[in-house]
Parts: sequence; structure tokens; C-alpha cells
Amino acid sequence: MPDADETPSALGPLRAELVVIRAQLTALSHLPDRLAELHKAVAREQERAAFREEIIDRLHSENQQLRRSEVEATLEPVRAGLYRLYDYARRESDRWALAGKENPDQHDPQSDASLYAMFAGQVGALFAAFAEETIEVLGRTGVEPFDVAKGERYDMALHRPVDTVPVDDPAWDGLVVETVSSGFVRGEQIARRADVVVAQLTGR
Repeated sequence: MPDADETPSALGPLRAELVVIRAQLTALSHLPDRLAELHKAVAREQERAAFREEIIDRLHSENQQLRRSEVEATLEPVRAGLYRLYDYARRESDRWALAGKENPDQHDPQSDASLYAMFAGQVGALFAAFAEETIEVLGRTGVEPFDVAKGERYDMALHRPVDTVPVDDPAWDGLVVETVSSGFVRGEQIARRADVVVAQLTGR
């Protein structure tokens, strides 16, 4: 049987181990708090990253919009010139095509009237081709023509009235009777309203 004096000495290593275990348990008891702090820190970093991403996206969007605005501002005078060119080419095409139908002498293909009709038809075709080419160039700048049908209800957002004609039929009051120049759209926006002649009821 061991002496009583040897017991404390024998328990020494066990006590030391218990002290180590207790220290480890104490350290582990703080782990949830440290994990919570880490989670908060990660969440803050994620918020900062999301905020930075939002700023970058907004700056990129504003930069793109600014560039588009600058491009549109540069293209607008070019389009205005092309609109006038297209209007002129189309008017001349219609005028020469009409002239080509006047007084053709079908009995003598070599007569002045027949030769003039042939010449007028060819000139009209050239102007028509030139008008179509102008439309293609305008298309490359982002605009397209839109059709206005005779009898269409006048719409101030789409049409610009350049003249009126009197009518007796109330059904025609406020309807488009002639398109003077085509309108153009850029996407869903009206780039240029169509010039039209509008019927107006007599006596109004």
C-alpha cells in the first residue's frame, strides 16, 4: 500500500492535464462568440463588395448612356441632311415617273413624246433607287421610315399637319388624305413626324 506522502505526487500529472483541459474548454467556450464576430465581418465585407459592384455598374451604365448621347448628338445633323435628301429624291422620282406617263406616242417609239417618256421613266427610276439607298444609309444610323396610310386618323405624336383640305363628309374629318414626307422612328421613339395633309370638315 503506497504512503500518504506519495499520493499528491502521483496526482500531479493528472492535475496538470486537468488544467490543460480546463484551459482548452475555456478557449472553446469563446468560439461561438468569435464565429459570430467572423460572420459579421464577412457580412460587412459582402455588403461593401455589393456596394462597390453597384457603383461600378452604375458608372458603367452612365458611361454607356453618355456615349450613346454623344453618338446621337453627332448623328442628328447627319440624319437631318439625309431626311432632306430622301424627301427630294422621292419627290423627284414621283415627278419624273408621272412625266413619263404623259402623252406617250405608242404609234411612233422614236417620236419626241415617246423618247421623253422613256427618258423620264429612266430618270424617275434613278431617283427612286437613290431614295432607297438613302433609306439604307439612314437605317445604319438607327432610324427607319414608318408608313402613313390614306384615311388614317391624324395623330399629333406621329403626324405634322402641313395643310388641310375641306371635306363635306363628316367621316373624313380629321383623317390623313396625303403624305407629303415620310416619318421616321428610332426604336420605339419618333425621330421625325410625317408631314401630312389632313381633311377638315367644311364650316368648322
